[in-house]
Amino acid sequence: MARTRSGDAGRRVIALLSLAAGLLAAGGAALAHPPQAADELLSRFEQFLVEGCSPCVREALPIATLPVRPVTIPFSSRNVGVRTTRPGEISVEALRAYLLGRPSRQLLAVRVTLSVATGNPGEMYRMAAGLMDEEEAGAFASGLGEIIQATSGSTPPGAGADGVEIDQTSGTIRVGVARVSRESIVYVQTGDLRVLTRRPVWEASSTIYLPVADLASLRNAIAQAAAKLQQLRSAQ
Repeated sequence: MARTRSGDAGRRVIALLSLAAGLLAAGGAALAHPPQAADELLSRFEQFLVEGCSPCVREALPIATLPVRPVTIPFSSRNVGVRTTRPGEISVEALRAYLLGRPSRQLLAVRVTLSVATGNPGEMYRMAAGLMDEEEAGAFASGLGEIIQATSGSTPPGAGADGVEIDQTSGTIRVGVARVSRESIVYVQTGDLRVLTRRPVWEASSTIYLPVADLASLRNAIAQAAAKLQQLRSAQ
């Protein structure tokens, strides 16, 4: 019987050692491949809504709605050939959020919403929307002005390259001009910029395209939104 108890004890020791080795291996794997963090909030405005504004009052002040006409996209790849886009619209709004009863505790932002026509007269499908914080809106409008000036010159940047992009980004909004084979087009995207900038423009579904001549209207709308945010801020 003593020999049997000794054998049982030995087997228990071996089992414990095996368990410990397995736990150590699992721990090493966890260190080598840590769990992915939750999606980060990409703007102070979003963070305020989620973490600091309760009970919360939210206001959306319309600035402009820009019609989007069909355009031919000059891009071409194995998966996406040259194509004509659907009509749509881009809406620009000034956003304000503040604590109920405490309007001085506020945050402001600009929202750009991309919509496309559904096929039913007058009906639009809201495709995507992006935000930028108030302190970035003025610089964003200025950056678009610089892009307009650069692309309208007689010798645009990268004139000798087959494909060139010039963009302005902030928060979850990206606006740029892409030129392929001497044809230029404006693209407007919303979403996680860390994802959007890793792939070609034409592969992102949340994209609206405009003729280069229409970029000035978008720039003016965002400048108006920035001015509205300054007005709201100075009123406090």
